[in-house]
Amino acid sequence: MKAESYFLGSTFVRETVKNRLDELKLSGSTKITISDQKDKTDRCRGLQWRWNTDVANSGMGGFDTKEDVHLAAKWKWAVPILNRDDEVFAEFYEVLLNQYQHDKEKMRLIVDRIVSTETKGFAIGEYLTDFERYYRGHGVPLTTPDDGLLKWANDLEAKRKKRALLGPKNNLTCTKNRVIYT
Repeated sequence: MKAESYFLGSTFVRETVKNRLDELKLSGSTKITISDQKDKTDRCRGLQWRWNTDVANSGMGGFDTKEDVHLAAKWKWAVPILNRDDEVFAEFYEVLLNQYQHDKEKMRLIVDRIVSTETKGFAIGEYLTDFERYYRGHGVPLTTPDDGLLKWANDLEAKRKKRALLGPKNNLTCTKNRVIYT
């Protein structure tokens, strides 16, 4: 069974899904998942492209576009991860490298076409960590994802201040989903 997933984050995607549904034959061989929330991988991919844009806008490395940053990052971090984790990729890449290593344009095309950060099982967290460590270490201001963490930290700080105002006899109770001051 073929599977397709769509995140409804824009009207463009909604129209794409409508068109795709109209194209499908009623064979029962395709499973379509439509979500109003991105999963972890989707959020990672969104962050990846946000950071590619941040680096391109910073002027570091002479990259003019987010696509140029993406290609360089695939070369620097995705290739080593795929060589380590995917035996078939490693063998295939080694053959291509041995054949075209002195032809920069062909190697650029190979990395652009066969190296993917979107393959199932790709270590996107490791890739993003390496990307972030490198570019923050070189002074590039990367967008920090919020995902509610800032609100949680601000709420916790407000509770601490409230607790300090109430005095030292207050008790702190931690449950699975919340902190309760009594």
